[in-house]
Amino acid sequence: MRQLLTERTLQTLEFEGKPETVWDTNLKGFGIRLLKTTKTFTVMRGKQRERLTIGRYPDWSLKDARKEAQALLAAPPRKNAAMPLKQALKQFIELHCDTLKGGKQMVWNLNAHVKPIALHNVDRQYVQGILDTMTHTPGEANHFFQYFRTFMMWCVRRGLLDHYPLTAMVMPHKRPTRERVLSDNELKAVWNNCGDDTFSTVVKLLILTGQRRGEIKHLIPDSDTATLPAIHAKNGKAHVFPISKQTHELLQKNRSWGGWSKSKAQLDKLCGVTDWTLHDLRRTYATIHAQLGTPIHVIEKLLNHISGKLGGVAGIYNRHSYQTEMRTAVLAYEANISAILNPITLKPEDALAPPVLPHKE
Repeated sequence: MRQLLTERTLQTLEFEGKPETVWDTNLKGFGIRLLKTTKTFTVMRGKQRERLTIGRYPDWSLKDARKEAQALLAAPPRKNAAMPLKQALKQFIELHCDTLKGGKQMVWNLNAHVKPIALHNVDRQYVQGILDTMTHTPGEANHFFQYFRTFMMWCVRRGLLDHYPLTAMVMPHKRPTRERVLSDNELKAVWNNCGDDTFSTVVKLLILTGQRRGEIKHLIPDSDTATLPAIHAKNGKAHVFPISKQTHELLQKNRSWGGWSKSKAQLDKLCGVTDWTLHDLRRTYATIHAQLGTPIHVIEKLLNHISGKLGGVAGIYNRHSYQTEMRTAVLAYEANISAILNPITLKPEDALAPPVLPHKE
């Protein structure tokens, strides 16, 4: 649609059920994009029909927007203006899908929802249009936005985009904060209804170590410690923490698992515990430690947190490993877990050896 753009025209233009661009008859390539709640000045230039966003009306006046459009239309096309979005996405996936957390899910989610468009034409309206198709799957929408945001920032760092196009956009659906902590009886029910399969091994390790679900399969056991390599840690920091003989034996088993939902549902039926997630075991682990008097900074160290007591300046300058303090805390935790579950499940001889303190002359 073409029409002479004036202040009066801009005030009378209305959204009519679907996005539409009204192009100015006086300045070729300059127009205004009509969406449900916004009107946005835009420019289309060059043989590749590169589309650039100027800004919203009335935040931008017609006079200023036209002047900006004239400058953009006179400028040379961008080096990567013709690159299709999916071509850039393919490069991103090939380089990073194996190293980013949730790589396989990221690949599926992005490929399933991105639509063919030039990379430089991606803007907030484009992304919002995709999110609007996922109103009935808020979790999927959040994952898509999270992955696409990471991809866009990579494009900026890579020099494929001059600016980050999703400024001011936030996670589409706010995730409710969970506070669920399993009681002693619930924890016992979950443990005692675990079998010898891989999923049960992962659940037991979640109870014993408090690590994240996706990190369990990457733990590397030593004689009395386990190491989570930095590449698999959420904060990008390698994590070394003490383990018991019981944990060490479990870490020798297969821990690669993918059928989470089905296996979790089966465990729920067996144990009778309701309204809980695997991540709640991490919160339960931290809560039990707090009840036992474990100092908060030691709990954070066991959980591999870099915020709180160990964040900021303290995290930069305090290089103490806290291995002795963590060993003492894990010893107390496993003695408590042994009492919760039953004395046979975790034998006293399986517990950690007492920490060896430095000899003083």
